[in-house]
Amino acid sequence: MDGGGDLTATSFNDLPADVVMDILSRLPAKTLIRFSSVRKSFYSLIRTPIFISKHLHFHSFNTSHLLIVPQNLSSGNPCSLLCDNDTNTRQATFDLPPKTKTPTAEVLGSSNGLVSIVDRFGLQQAVYLWNPSICRYKTLPPSCFSEQLKNWSTYAVIGFGFCEFDSDYKVVRVVYRPDCGNFMGKVKPEVEVYSLKKDSWSKVAGIVVPRVAESGSVAFANGGVHWLAAKKILTAFEVILVFDLKDEVFRELGLPKKLVKVFEERAMGLVSFHIKEFGGSVSLFVNCFPSDESCSVWWMKEYGNAKSWTKQFTVVLPHGKVDRVFVFTKSGKIIAETYDRKLVSYDPEKENVQDIVLGDGRFGALGTFTESLVMLERRKRTFF
Repeated sequence: MDGGGDLTATSFNDLPADVVMDILSRLPAKTLIRFSSVRKSFYSLIRTPIFISKHLHFHSFNTSHLLIVPQNLSSGNPCSLLCDNDTNTRQATFDLPPKTKTPTAEVLGSSNGLVSIVDRFGLQQAVYLWNPSICRYKTLPPSCFSEQLKNWSTYAVIGFGFCEFDSDYKVVRVVYRPDCGNFMGKVKPEVEVYSLKKDSWSKVAGIVVPRVAESGSVAFANGGVHWLAAKKILTAFEVILVFDLKDEVFRELGLPKKLVKVFEERAMGLVSFHIKEFGGSVSLFVNCFPSDESCSVWWMKEYGNAKSWTKQFTVVLPHGKVDRVFVFTKSGKIIAETYDRKLVSYDPEKENVQDIVLGDGRFGALGTFTESLVMLERRKRTFF
C-alpha cells in the first residue's frame, strides 16, 4: 500500500466538489478543524455559509447529544457532553468561556449548535453566544436599554432561539419598568431583538406586551420563545406568553385548567415549574411542595390548541424526591435531578431509573445539543 497517503489526496482532488462537501459535512467539528490545518482548500470550504449550513443540517438529524452545565458557572467545573442514548456516556467536556465564569451568569438554552448565556444580575445583563464544538464565543453588543437595566428595580426576561425563516440566531429581551408595583402600569414594557446576522440589537416598535413573563423558565419551540405569564408580577400564571421570532409579535397559549387551579390555590413558593420543548410543542413539569414527592408532566399535543393539553405521566423516583426535570431525550426518557444532587435518567414506559455519574456539584442547565461550525467564519474570541 505504498503511497496510500498520496492516493487519498489524489482521490479527494478527483472527486466532484459536491461529493467532497457531502463527505466532509458528516465529520465531527473537531475533525474538520484538524483537517483544515493541513489542507488550505478544506480551511476555506468549512468556513463558507453553505458548508456550515449543510454540516448543521446533517448533524441535526443524525447525531444527538445532551449538554450539561454546572449551576454555578464560576465553580470551575466543566460542561459535559453526553450521548443521547441508553448509556448516556460522557463523550467530551468543555470549559466555559472566561467571561461567563461569574456567579451571576446562567445558561438560557441551546439552539442549532449555539448556547446562549446571560449575566442576569450583572450591571449590564451581558449576553454571550457560545459554540462549544469549536471553542468560540461572542459577547453581544450593549442593550438598547442599557441605562434602564442599571436600575436594580427594572425587571427583564430574555430568550434565545433560531429563526428558520431567515436562518438567523436571535435573542429577545422584554424590559418591564416598575410602576405601581405590577410592571404593567403607565410605563409600558419594551422589547428588543438581537440578530446574529446583523450583529446588533433593535427595538421592536409599536409592540404590545400583554403579560408579565416569568424569568425563571424559558423554552424555544415551534419558532417562538415561551414563558409562563400572568397579568401582574407574583400572581398566578394564566397563560404561556410566546414571542414569534419570525414576525416579532406576541401571542398567548392557554394553560390546562387543572394547572391554572393549582397555581391559584397554592402559594407561588410551593409550586416548582419548568417549561420545555417536546415534540415540536411545549411541555410543563410541575412539582407541588411539600406534600407531593413526584413531578407531573403535561404536554400540549397539538401546538396552539389549549384543549390538547394532556397529563402524560407522573415521575416518581424510588429513592429521592424530584427536584428539577431538565429535558426529554430523543428516546423519550427524562433527565432529572434529585434533592440529594443526583442526576438520573427516567424511562416513563418502563418506570426505571438510571444514575448518571458526573461528579460533584449541582447542575444548572441541561438540554439537547447539536454540534456545529456556526461562528467559525467570524473572527471572534476563541479559547482552548
